[in-house]
Amino acid sequence: MLHRKETFVDSSYPHYSTFAWLTKQEEVLGLLVDSRGIGFRNAWEQRLSDRTLVIHDHSLACPIQTVAKPTRARPKIQRHKAAIARVTASKPVRLAIEAGFFPPGTTNFDYKPISSRCLE
Repeated sequence: MLHRKETFVDSSYPHYSTFAWLTKQEEVLGLLVDSRGIGFRNAWEQRLSDRTLVIHDHSLACPIQTVAKPTRARPKIQRHKAAIARVTASKPVRLAIEAGFFPPGTTNFDYKPISSRCLE
């Protein structure tokens, strides 16, 4: 049931006023004029679509048209110059921690050492 739902329940029904409010909106917008065919779901949905309306939480709403953002070309990342994700510390940092150079509770910045091949 997509319209005049309040006519099928008693006025003491908890959602009666919500249903009546939706019907009032439909009447104001002329959706219930010439009611032939709106007893069928497809016809009712077409009527809403023709007016660019949707029913959302028992209220009529105009859906917001989203505009697709233009896609920008992603820059090519030179991986040998980028930081790497680590799950453990690098060997130099591990050795420094084991040697006690970092007191407990301090933070550090780990890095990716440059291999000797990059320097040739």
